[in-house]
Amino acid sequence: MTLIDKKKTHSGLGIWDSLNEIPAGTMFVPLVISAIIVTLSVHSGLGMSLWDYLGEPMKSLFGPSGQMLVIGLMLFCTGTMISGHDFVEVGERGIWVIFARLLPAYAISAFVFLYFGPEGFAGIDAITLACCLTSANAALYMGIIKPYADEPDRGAFPIMLIFSMPLLPFIFLSYFGSGGGGFTSQIMQVLSLLLPFFLGVALGNLDPKIKEVFRGGNTILLPFLGFQFGSTIDLVDAFQADIIVVALLLTAIYWAVTIIIPFIVDRYVLGRPGYAAMGSTALAGVSLVLPAMVGNFTFDGQLGSVITANAVSILAFVLFITNVLSPFFTKWTMNAYFKHHKAAAEDVFSQTHPELLAAVYDENGNYRNHHHYHDIFGRIFRSRSHDDDGTLVQVSTLNALMEGDYRGSKTVKDVLKTTDTGVGTYEGLDGEAIIYKGHAYVGRADGEVSEMTPEDTFAFSITTRFDESVDEDEISFASIEDLKAKLEEYLDSHNYFFMIKMEGVFSVRVRSNFKQKQPYEPLYKVAGDQREFEYHDIEGAVIGVFSPNYVEGMNLPGWHVHFLSKDFKKGGHILEVSGKDVKIKVNKLQAWKVLMPDDPDFSTWNLKEDLKAKTEAVEGKSRTKETT
Repeated sequence: MTLIDKKKTHSGLGIWDSLNEIPAGTMFVPLVISAIIVTLSVHSGLGMSLWDYLGEPMKSLFGPSGQMLVIGLMLFCTGTMISGHDFVEVGERGIWVIFARLLPAYAISAFVFLYFGPEGFAGIDAITLACCLTSANAALYMGIIKPYADEPDRGAFPIMLIFSMPLLPFIFLSYFGSGGGGFTSQIMQVLSLLLPFFLGVALGNLDPKIKEVFRGGNTILLPFLGFQFGSTIDLVDAFQADIIVVALLLTAIYWAVTIIIPFIVDRYVLGRPGYAAMGSTALAGVSLVLPAMVGNFTFDGQLGSVITANAVSILAFVLFITNVLSPFFTKWTMNAYFKHHKAAAEDVFSQTHPELLAAVYDENGNYRNHHHYHDIFGRIFRSRSHDDDGTLVQVSTLNALMEGDYRGSKTVKDVLKTTDTGVGTYEGLDGEAIIYKGHAYVGRADGEVSEMTPEDTFAFSITTRFDESVDEDEISFASIEDLKAKLEEYLDSHNYFFMIKMEGVFSVRVRSNFKQKQPYEPLYKVAGDQREFEYHDIEGAVIGVFSPNYVEGMNLPGWHVHFLSKDFKKGGHILEVSGKDVKIKVNKLQAWKVLMPDDPDFSTWNLKEDLKAKTEAVEGKSRTKETT
């Protein structure tokens, strides 16, 4: 195993992490800051916004004049993430929830335009209503549904992302208004929005590297868009009673449209729990740009900018309310579902999320009150989730294992209550543990793989609840050393734990231990009692963990990687591996929880000894090798 030296790094102020603790924070916080700056500058005698006073490039970078440039860039970045495969996955289920959400939104918006006119009703103009009802926060949707989602749910994300952009609402609004240049001008405006998007789609599919480069583009652009939105808000005017009342009324209408029909389709037509419908009930920040996009249009003889004078302030209130409460709606919905529909829940989640069922129901099948506390809620209240998201959970210590403490101390059931991915070994040094998608597998020295029972125990394990919502990348490597070298780019510091999950086709050489009998001998003495296997062009998954140097003794610094074939018949500790265009996801883990053994030997051993020589002996020993 390669050891990687620690590098001194400055942890920084954690500004970005703090922004991400707030729902829609990367856009909403800059919006509020900009609104405060503009309000102070206007009312302190300057008579204009600070951005206008400073001039270019600050005026376009932080003021409203740069909004369309940022929207064009976001459309391009969104396009690079779209592939034909996305439409295949979403067609299985997600598209119906999206249609159930958007078709009524556009129908109601059209009715208001035709019946009430652009002025709308109850202080809500038709333009602001359309901007609101047709919007969905795709990023928050992915965060909310993470504990429950399967591939069709995740496949809905890129399509929802397309619908959350201002392209379709702008086309819709163009039908009811007219631009200064007539019909030709309107067509050109629509084309100017379509072209960046389709250019992104084309380039992202022609060259995967382009998709990789622009993958995080929208994340970079959102704070600037937030500043630009905030530059149009005067807080003195925004915090007026009539605007707040209109915002609350619009929020209620938004929820009525985005919850009732989508939930009925999701729950009763598709037979799902309803989390997909409830998770898409938050406004997207980019909806705030639409009033400015049609500001020069005329609607029944009135300028769009006049009709929507308070639109950004109203939509900002709706944005904050819906992004804060949408996670709670999903939580309450799922609590009721698990409590009253146990058989249906087991049918839905038994294959994809068995760890969720273990958390929801006790060993007698009874519903646990307060069974889950999603990290989204922790972000709102600044408290940690009880399920240890973002935490490496370790059973026993390496130095205890080296001394021969192979007694199982924690059951599979207990470990899988809070984690679903990792590596380790079982009682008696029984093979190599691969914890994958909430199931505990063992690769034994006879070359066979089997799933462990809930009552089997770990002698040593390092696991986490893997965050599947992180970006997926592709990686190619010719050897284990090449892999470790290329994994360096994913480590922003060597002082944290990292868990990787790779899926694809590999050529691997793995080893596994024979189960030991009591009295147990130290690990470095029995390490030769192993067998190696080689597999070529085999589809499967690689699970690996990186541990920092300072944990030596408690854990093994560097990378520790295990393999499991797709058919769950082959696996073990990886000695050599290669792969091409393998899918990879990386989790950075910022907490470490150690569950100490409770056997009498552990309390009496002297565990201060330097383990380097013994570790090298264990890593270097092997016995029979077989190739398939």
